[in-house]
Amino acid sequence: ADELRMKWKNSLALDLSGSGGNTDSLGIGLRLDSVYANKFRELDVYLGHNNRSTNGKSDLEETKAGAEYDSIFSEDLAWYLKGDFEHDPIERIDLRATGAIGLKRDWIREDYRQLSARAGGGLRYEKSTDSTTSTTSEPALDLGLDYSHRFYGLFSLESEFSLVPRLNDLSDYLFQHDLAILFPVAEEDLWHLRSGLSGTYDSTPSAGMENSDLKYYLSIVYKFQ
Repeated sequence: ADELRMKWKNSLALDLSGSGGNTDSLGIGLRLDSVYANKFRELDVYLGHNNRSTNGKSDLEETKAGAEYDSIFSEDLAWYLKGDFEHDPIERIDLRATGAIGLKRDWIREDYRQLSARAGGGLRYEKSTDSTTSTTSEPALDLGLDYSHRFYGLFSLESEFSLVPRLNDLSDYLFQHDLAILFPVAEEDLWHLRSGLSGTYDSTPSAGMENSDLKYYLSIVYKFQ
């Protein structure tokens, strides 16, 4: 009965950064993750926003949201349905959306480490804030790899990698990653420090934009149910 009962697990992360003097800057980041799951089903929802201004000019303003539903039908296999959304006017992205369905496999599932991979197909939609750039909607592949490892209760390594190439042109792809170390700061395992690197590599960026968009961060994370 306990394995069938759906349970919530949530985390709220906040990071602040700033400087004064020759360069005045202020940045804030917020992210909420919620998981509603039992042994056979899992719904994972997230919402994040990052904003930074330097010398009174905004140079980072991105909002990301998404959801993934997993249905486990064997010991290490599940089918999944997911969608991700992004709004980033600094990068000239009015809306970038990807939706996919496919299979996920747990290669490693132990108390202290987990490794899973997914593969599927779906759609990739992108609308630019630049009116001269056409809106695209193309079939795409969805490939991903997630790995987490807890080291003797002292800290944890968490990593997520995602590759979404267009089906009719594999050289046009989005690569996203998040690699972080999580340190507990309280015995109850509720408060953590999270330090990491996240970013997106767009093989075909908008005119005048860089391929790579990287962010270093240090967050305080509160976990609750």
